[in-house]
Amino acid sequence: MAPLACALVLALAADVGAADPWQTGIELGVEADSNVTRVEQGPSAPAPIAAPLFRALFELGRAGTVGAHLRWRGQVRVGARGVVAGAVESENIVTGAAELAVERDGPAGTTVLARASHYDALALQAGPERRDFATTGVDVGLRLPADDAREAELAVGLRSLTYRRDAAFDWSGPMLAIELRDQVWRCHDDRTIDVSARYQVERRAYTGLAFTRVACPGGAAGVCVRPTEEHRADLRHTAEAELLYSGDQVLSARYRLTI
Repeated sequence: MAPLACALVLALAADVGAADPWQTGIELGVEADSNVTRVEQGPSAPAPIAAPLFRALFELGRAGTVGAHLRWRGQVRVGARGVVAGAVESENIVTGAAELAVERDGPAGTTVLARASHYDALALQAGPERRDFATTGVDVGLRLPADDAREAELAVGLRSLTYRRDAAFDWSGPMLAIELRDQVWRCHDDRTIDVSARYQVERRAYTGLAFTRVACPGGAAGVCVRPTEEHRADLRHTAEAELLYSGDQVLSARYRLTI
């Protein structure tokens, strides 16, 4: 993560085409998570733990143009996330992320997109439940404008994750996403309200084998599993909606459902 972030900062600092001034931002927020430890849910699975969390984020970014039709944007983010109340400590992490996106004007008012990103999470506590992982993504897409206030975006790409505790949970696979955005209100002094909805599906092929549930020895209660001869592969569906107010302050409310 550190070499990528340093390389991105150097690239943003370079005199590439016409570059805008540097931009910084600080984000503070709270979350209500109904399954904070991401446990499997089912009749015999442990009950999920709900907990409130806080998050803090610092952003540094820059954008610019190359020629008349090519635009680029880079961003580095450093943050923290933790449980406000409860005994769960595995979600107390610090994060770092870097992203570089390029846009080019396409035919009939469309925009061709290319994006590369990296996200790194480091646990603040030791122990077997800590969450240390890194994920990388590359995707291309197409933005379809409906009018000045509405647009749709389609994207396909590849994702990979490295789970430092156990390589059996490393995965990679394709991604497909669609996002709709609409500016529902705008005031003459540039205050706006935007709504967006996004659906994303990923196929995650793991390096480890799939497990199946079996009867516990001696009829004991609980959940018992054994490995199969097949590699694990999951489909992950994510639906997200956001309401964003922009003015003297930027306020947002977001809901996300992951299956």
